[in-house]
Amino acid sequence: MGDSLDIKTRPGRPIEVAKEPLEISRVMKVPSSSIGSWELLKTYWDRRKSSGEMMNKQVLAKKLNTYNYREVSTACIMKIARAKLLLQASLNSDNLYAPDNVLINYPGLSAEAMEDVELALLLQASAENVAHREFDCARILLNMCDCCSPETGNPVQRVVFYFAEALKEKIERDTGLLSIGFASENQLDTEKILHAHIQTLISLQNDLPFSPITRFTGMQAILDNVASAKKIHLIDLGIQSGCHWTILLQALAERNDCAVELLTITSVGTNRSRLEWAGRQLMSFARDKVPFKVAFKVVVSKIAELRENLFEVESGEKVVVYSNMQLCSLLASQSHLESFLSLIKIINPCLMVVIEQEVKTSHSTFLDRFNNYLIHTSAVFDCIHSCVAHMSQTREVSEGILLGDIIKNIVVTEGEERRYHHESIDFWEAQFARFGLVQAEFSSLSLYQASLILKRSPKWMPCTLETKGKCLIINWKGVPVQSFSVWKFQDVNQVE
Repeated sequence: MGDSLDIKTRPGRPIEVAKEPLEISRVMKVPSSSIGSWELLKTYWDRRKSSGEMMNKQVLAKKLNTYNYREVSTACIMKIARAKLLLQASLNSDNLYAPDNVLINYPGLSAEAMEDVELALLLQASAENVAHREFDCARILLNMCDCCSPETGNPVQRVVFYFAEALKEKIERDTGLLSIGFASENQLDTEKILHAHIQTLISLQNDLPFSPITRFTGMQAILDNVASAKKIHLIDLGIQSGCHWTILLQALAERNDCAVELLTITSVGTNRSRLEWAGRQLMSFARDKVPFKVAFKVVVSKIAELRENLFEVESGEKVVVYSNMQLCSLLASQSHLESFLSLIKIINPCLMVVIEQEVKTSHSTFLDRFNNYLIHTSAVFDCIHSCVAHMSQTREVSEGILLGDIIKNIVVTEGEERRYHHESIDFWEAQFARFGLVQAEFSSLSLYQASLILKRSPKWMPCTLETKGKCLIINWKGVPVQSFSVWKFQDVNQVE
């Protein structure tokens, strides 16, 4: 486990570790409102037990008693449901499937939260059925989900709504009722909609704490590593609005000890008009705010297809590579990832900043992928619920279009058709090490910058920071959401 970073940190003082004990919970009875659903689950789990798929019930029972229930988050609801589902599978006695044993009550768990656990149980049981191709049973359970999961309900209901919709499409795909081409057309439409709502998505990034933390802390990390550079070359693999670079430009403009002569920003992407739009915004800012020369260049290419000759790196430039949620696009092919890392080794940056989702959805079975992303998405929906106005366009676009599309692609598709892949920091560390990249430490000033960001809004209080090795993990209500790390070559003089 990582160490929690206390946001009371002050410059020049070590990061304080804050750890909270977990409360033990008790099992209580619940209303008998779900007899039908649990008869279905009983039949399914009886089959699994008869096939020898048994769980360690002592371990599962212990897991049920080790969650912190002082404030039950959406992710926690999903974990309770998962542990209860697995525990039910491990039990031999038929009477343990009775409705009185369906839900668990804990000190402080409200009636609404208990209903949410039941809804989460139905969703996850339907996913189990889909995984074992018990489609008829899955359909019945998903229909039950429909009755209790409005698209505009609480976070648990909204998460269940989008995952249930994805499971329905997977059933149609797996049973031949929906063609692959139909899904591909929908994905193309989604990309157009995302482009149309770029301003709304920028607003979302400002409302949630994750982007401000990585934006300001990342710029501080770059400043720490280009302190003596007069020529700086920034390679941005996914520039979006480019607003993060305005922070760096302003900081460099105020630097007195070593004046910058030239700063070049090279933006990589597949949409030339979007890249050029970001460039115009940055150049307009630079003309008014900075005394040194700023150049903006565009490289229209997929990251997997980048080549050395696409980058015009001049002698004497200190190069920084900045990747915000972009390296995950390389996970579909190991050769693409290796090709990119080989290129980075040739470019030889003084620093590479990497921000990724902290969840595993890449090389896993359907059920593992489903469960991992369910917990991760639950934390994100919780965050949106806390930080974004309930009926706003920002919430509607982010959940209904962006997250809904990702959920559907991860749950429904396999192989080359899947566009979204994620891996944890452990994976990235192992891959980077093969090419001589090692994690660098964040300076105390960078960590202090991160802690200051969390104080900007009381809505961001559930967001916590922890270190995992030298990496910074950003959590929402205890669930890892993003990893944030900086990398250097172990020996910059040994470049193949």
